[in-house]
Amino acid sequence: MERKRRPLSSKDLIAIGVFSLLFIIVSMLVVSIASISLIVYLGACALAAIPAGVVWAYLHVRIPRFSTSLIMGAVFALLIFVMGSGWPVALGLVAGALLSEAARAIAGYGRFAGIAVGYALFETAWAAGLFAPMFAMPDYYRSLMGSNSIDPSFQNALLSTVTPEVFALIAAITFAGGIAGALLGRAVLKRHFEKAGIL
Repeated sequence: MERKRRPLSSKDLIAIGVFSLLFIIVSMLVVSIASISLIVYLGACALAAIPAGVVWAYLHVRIPRFSTSLIMGAVFALLIFVMGSGWPVALGLVAGALLSEAARAIAGYGRFAGIAVGYALFETAWAAGLFAPMFAMPDYYRSLMGSNSIDPSFQNALLSTVTPEVFALIAAITFAGGIAGALLGRAVLKRHFEKAGIL
């Protein structure tokens, strides 16, 4: 328990920074590939959550303390905002990181359930920041995508497809993708989980 409570060391911060970048690279690579098809893109966050879950799980097993999720989410939010994805996506990532921290604190830092549910909430909040503006703030979305040189026909297709009902389905699928990613991470990193005593 003492290990969970002690402050993050400089070594911990470096590890979080490095693996946060790896997590972002894996996630954005999958999202980029998914954008070749409108239907596939709707499940982009869910698909990205599966391979990226291995990185998330590793870092949370290696550094099972408060602020691991928060720092990862903040780094992701900052980079994606600088890349032009807009403030709703950045806000979703920060909100997801806070939800992850809450889930881990409630479940206990030595419990896999906290990692899995926290990760699923993080990914779902990311999806909310990405897709909710399409029906909640369509004018903002058009302006943002126009500034990023996104194909207008793809924009229009998204705006006509992503309704609140469709988003509810996206959120459910993304949450499931987060759980699947955490389970994959536990399977791949079984020895690390056992060594850390995370059940």
